[in-house]
Amino acid sequence: MNKPTEKEKEFLDLLQEECAEVIQIASKVKRFGWESYHPEDENFVTNRNHLEIEIGDILAIVEVLTSRGLISKSNIDENIIIKLKRLKALGII
Repeated sequence: MNKPTEKEKEFLDLLQEECAEVIQIASKVKRFGWESYHPEDENFVTNRNHLEIEIGDILAIVEVLTSRGLISKSNIDENIIIKLKRLKALGII
């Protein structure tokens, strides 16, 4: 078996947490809109900006995973192309 090391588990935990945060903010965008912000936020950070931050966090973890050779950047890039073709075929983009 090729079980992840403790450090690799930590990276996967971080990835899961960041994905959950993207899910949460995507729900807020759907409910309240892109430019809405939490009423108690003195910095007026919009849902759009929160989503950008959280996606950036995911991409940072992906960078760590690829730089350590745990996942393949070329495979990711290939799958991006495949997904875009599917979305186009479905008329979503």
